[in-house]
Amino acid sequence: MNNAHLLFNKWLWTASLILGGLTVNENTAMGQGASQANESTRSTSLGITWGYYAVKAQDLLFSPHPYSGGQTSGFGLHFKRTRSNQQITVDLRAEMLELDAPFPLIFQLNGSARSRQDNHFTGLRLGVGYSRKIRSYSNWELWLGGNIETQFRWVEFGMALSEEDSYLLNTSLSPQAKAIYQLSKNQTLSLSVQVPLLNMISRNKFAVVDNEEIQYDGSDLSFLYGEGSFQSLNSFQSIDLQLAWTRTLSIHWDFSLTYQFNYARFSEPQTYSMRKNNIYLGFAFKF
Repeated sequence: MNNAHLLFNKWLWTASLILGGLTVNENTAMGQGASQANESTRSTSLGITWGYYAVKAQDLLFSPHPYSGGQTSGFGLHFKRTRSNQQITVDLRAEMLELDAPFPLIFQLNGSARSRQDNHFTGLRLGVGYSRKIRSYSNWELWLGGNIETQFRWVEFGMALSEEDSYLLNTSLSPQAKAIYQLSKNQTLSLSVQVPLLNMISRNKFAVVDNEEIQYDGSDLSFLYGEGSFQSLNSFQSIDLQLAWTRTLSIHWDFSLTYQFNYARFSEPQTYSMRKNNIYLGFAFKF
């Protein structure tokens, strides 16, 4: 897109405002009757994560080759409220890193050969989830729920002296299952999986020139949503796995180490696929 940087900044500011608004509204909603809850089953936390993000992307609309890269450049903000056997989460994540083509792109400029291999990936993810504890054993807990989540993936391909923008915007409703194992008094291990079932997708129609976008008289964000449509599992597939180790440091602080795998594939108009492997550290303040 012509204003992809501006679009991402709008997304980041919008997501931050949504995160704050949902936190305030959730505090009000769940605060009713909180005085009757047992302190041992109540907790609220605000956390931050930072770590290494590895991405492999392929967009056949622009290139037959996969592009890959990894950097310590991703961060996240996280809110979690637990009341008895219910939990609400709000997560915001942003990722920015360089992607390399499998080989340098060679082109001619003023009679001499030049090469270029750099490409850029930017991702933004905002999700709100609700879950309930349905089973509790000696050291195990099983939670079931769902998330509504928006992800924006943008790859800026370096083509000779110009850049071409590939994007995939999806808003999804996903069931989620999570198992938590109590390793010790101060340590837990959790595994969660979610698979989007209802998806609205917005995606490039053309590799270079999109006359509809050029002639559109509104904002980039409204254009993206206006171009979006609901897609079945036949055209869009995605899965998200997360394994987290958490250690309680004190009454107010938790430390976590998390591995996350995310895969998405969309087959229209040409196949788009992206695989991400993330490892990040986190601190959460509990109150």
